[in-house]
Amino acid sequence: MEFTLKPEGARLFSEYTSQNVGNNFAIVLDGNVVSAPVIKNPIPGGKASSRATSRSPRSTTS
Repeated sequence: MEFTLKPEGARLFSEYTSQNVGNNFAIVLDGNVVSAPVIKNPIPGGKASSRATSRSPRSTTS
């Protein structure tokens, strides 16, 4: 899964991920958590990706 944010969203996401390194970040689609990766590093720039499979609801973002 990949996503790109607009400038304001990128700024907010960077702040959020900076403050939450080591915590999970839930990715929700249609009301269901499809992934809950651990934030390993702050994510600047507004682009992120996560690897998840149906067998692995938790993945890692970087």
